[in-house]
Amino acid sequence: MSTAVEPAEVDPVAVAFRGLRFGIVLGVGLQSLAMFLVRTVQAGAPPPTGSESPPLSSLLIVVLGTVAGLLGTAAATWRVLTPIRDTWRQGMLSIVGAFASFALAVVILRPIDGAWGRAGLAGLAAVALALSAWIRRTIPRMSPAG
Repeated sequence: MSTAVEPAEVDPVAVAFRGLRFGIVLGVGLQSLAMFLVRTVQAGAPPPTGSESPPLSSLLIVVLGTVAGLLGTAAATWRVLTPIRDTWRQGMLSIVGAFASFALAVVILRPIDGAWGRAGLAGLAAVALALSAWIRRTIPRMSPAG
């Protein structure tokens, strides 16, 4: 008589909420890194005089950094939501997490940059990325049989 142990069922609601938390915090960290890079480039460039426009490199970093942050957040959130086993929910929650992280970053990055500058942005990025790694550890992984 053998006793086979069934794998524990994954609570999809808990996974969804943890996945959203993970995505939002990761996205804020990635957006902070993009803003830090912009401020670093601006610090090395001569100040604009008169009607000069800002350097094109800053604009490219803002646009590409924002898009990369959104895509990276959505892809990472999709990946951690695999225990849900529903591609529709994974996709929707990934998109929600990415755009929520962008909205939160828009609200908090400017005051942090104004108060603490590049050091504040780097600190926020480090804390957010470390926190997202910790949150990721709380999300159950997909079983090899599934």
